[in-house]
Amino acid sequence: MIEENERLHQYEAFRYDYLQLVEKYMNTVEDLQKVREENKELNKLSKKQEKELKVLDRRYKSLSNSKLGRLTLWYWSFKKKKNKVGK
Repeated sequence: MIEENERLHQYEAFRYDYLQLVEKYMNTVEDLQKVREENKELNKLSKKQEKELKVLDRRYKSLSNSKLGRLTLWYWSFKKKKNKVGK
C-alpha cells in the first residue's frame, strides 16, 4: 500500500513536470513564430529603405553631374553653413 502511494506520488510529480515542460515548449514555439514574423517585417522594411536610398543616390548623382545641379548643391551647402553660423 505504501509503495503504491509512493508510486502514485512519483507519477503525479512526473506528470506535473512533464506538463510544465510541454507548456514551456509551446510558449517557446509561439515566441519563435512571433520573432519570425517580426523578422519578415523588418526585412520588408529594409528592402524598401534600400530601394529609396538607391533612388535618392541616383537623383543626387544626376544633380551633381549637371552644371546647374552643382550650383544648386553649392547654394544649399552655403545656406546650411550660413544658418549654422547664425544660430
